[in-house]
Amino acid sequence: MENRPDEPRLFLHGEYGKMLVGMNADETDLGGARRDFPDTTAGFISRICRADHPERQRGLEELCRRYWKPVYVYVRLTRGKTIEDAKDLTQAFFAWLMEGGVLEKYEPERSGFRHYLKGVLRRFASDHERALHRLKRGGGVRVIAIDEVAALEAMIAAPGAADPDKTFDQAWAVTISKRAIDRVRERFLENGKELSFRIFEEHVLTPSEEAPKLADMARRLGLDEAAARKHLFVVREAVRGEIRAELAEMARDERDLEDEWNVLFNGG
Repeated sequence: MENRPDEPRLFLHGEYGKMLVGMNADETDLGGARRDFPDTTAGFISRICRADHPERQRGLEELCRRYWKPVYVYVRLTRGKTIEDAKDLTQAFFAWLMEGGVLEKYEPERSGFRHYLKGVLRRFASDHERALHRLKRGGGVRVIAIDEVAALEAMIAAPGAADPDKTFDQAWAVTISKRAIDRVRERFLENGKELSFRIFEEHVLTPSEEAPKLADMARRLGLDEAAARKHLFVVREAVRGEIRAELAEMARDERDLEDEWNVLFNGG
């Protein structure tokens, strides 16, 4: 399968996290050596878990965009369905999630949101036919469009993908990273920092066997290696910051935030 430059190419927690975020061997915490945690917030959780929240529908749509890929790989691995069936079941899960009062039962003090979502996904998977039937009747919920399954199918087929829980986490790590990269790309291009992002894209996002060495790329761009490394550091920090900010939206506190980071990007 051909890799696009803007699609993260590795699915293993530790290798992927260190490649993307640029963590050194001694930087095992969320903020690296500086431990610069962003502020956590209950804003997003409130929007999706309170039935009377005025922004709930928008929050639910955002939840679908964030989590459809992890849910898709999970149902593919646990239900043994075809690609089309997995798409339908993924949409059915979100219809069930929105209609059944499941989110309102989430208690942040008992578990992190990702753990809760995986738990209700297991419950859904055991009774999926009823939810699928409701989806095919219409369900009264806007069904999201699902595409981009090729990379997910490669993940499912990869060695070691037999564990649905771990594959769910891997898909979530890729999703949140790609979202962060997209936001950083947009911001850097708008601010005239195309060179910085170009160095990051060519050196980090290009498949390993094709990625140029930093020294060679610097020479081609008329820079010394130290300058190229500085450009790379700036983009990696921006990506890391975007990832931290999104994780913080669903974290209970700083410790939960660090745990989420370690699970997703350090193989914890």
